[in-house]
Amino acid sequence: DPIIYSFEPLPKEFNEIIKKETEKIKCFNFAFGDKDEEKTFNAHNLSHLSSFNRYDDQLNHTYKQHKVKIKTLDNFIKNQKNLNRIDFLKIDTQGYEENILEGGKDSIKNNIFKIIEIELQVGNLYKEGHKNFIDLEKHLVKNNYRLISIDRFGNLLQNPYLEFNLIYVCKNDFNI
Repeated sequence: DPIIYSFEPLPKEFNEIIKKETEKIKCFNFAFGDKDEEKTFNAHNLSHLSSFNRYDDQLNHTYKQHKVKIKTLDNFIKNQKNLNRIDFLKIDTQGYEENILEGGKDSIKNNIFKIIEIELQVGNLYKEGHKNFIDLEKHLVKNNYRLISIDRFGNLLQNPYLEFNLIYVCKNDFNI
């Protein structure tokens, strides 16, 4: 039977997801990153836009700052009993995805994940944004992962907040 692990650093949102916790759904109140630390998190009034990145000043965003705990993906996995393979990892962290990949480099190298869905922010929402495929692929392609899907199309001229969801698979698990 599958077990779902859900991670939410913000207190208000965590209090909502913890209500769904069961034996098969585990909830954790921290974020992932490239090192174990505490860091300031920008909690946007639209919570799906919350990020460690700073917002573009010209966009007049409403947000509050919170100190949140960060752990690395590698350390979390090492501390879990019987967590040898993970079928599906989804990383949607508003421009912080590369930090999470860096904090999970051993797990990625060891092909712990069968499928990784990851968001790529290419738009102008954040000052630190402007990522590209190379920023993510340098962690994945050399470790036997292959891009198999991109979920949407568009361009920055028509959509200044352009983002994509990318799906990578471990080539050991799929015949591609």
